[in-house]
Amino acid sequence: MLTRVVFFDALHTLVHALINSKVDYCNTVLYGTPAYAVRHLQAILNAAAHLITGTRLNEHITPVLRDTLHWLPVTQRIDYKIVLMTYSCVHGTSPAYFNGICRPVASVKGRAMLRSANYRELVEPRTRGKRYGPRSFRVAAPFVWYSLPRHLRNNDISREQFARNLRTVLFARAYSSEAPLRTSV
Repeated sequence: MLTRVVFFDALHTLVHALINSKVDYCNTVLYGTPAYAVRHLQAILNAAAHLITGTRLNEHITPVLRDTLHWLPVTQRIDYKIVLMTYSCVHGTSPAYFNGICRPVASVKGRAMLRSANYRELVEPRTRGKRYGPRSFRVAAPFVWYSLPRHLRNNDISREQFARNLRTVLFARAYSSEAPLRTSV
């Protein structure tokens, strides 16, 4: 039994280092892509979960992902990274090249007195194109940010608390039968 636990931990670490890191690398550019493109990455995660846990290929993998490994599906991983970067932009801790991308409504001349400025909402830029415009971070960030519960968008929460609570919310959305897996632009 002890060898299986050590084997499980070693495999989990190895898969996390070699596979999950590659799936998560720059996955925010996949926001808004067709479902078939994301399904390929999800299949890789499913195969990694089968490898780690030793479940057979004909068994359902969702309970393993949810209960044993506590992994978010790929679409929620994409949202997670977008929202964390949005949090950094809103709180002024993002890299310099992200300055001005997620602007609060209160900072826009002529909009400071609007009700949306009091609720700390972000400016939602308009796009001309239907294909790539809604997929840009500038447009996707406010959309995904507003899909969060209001208590998460509170300014008084630390980044660690925010990341933990965000993961809980996305986990509930992903594995709840009531909530959709993805809200589209």
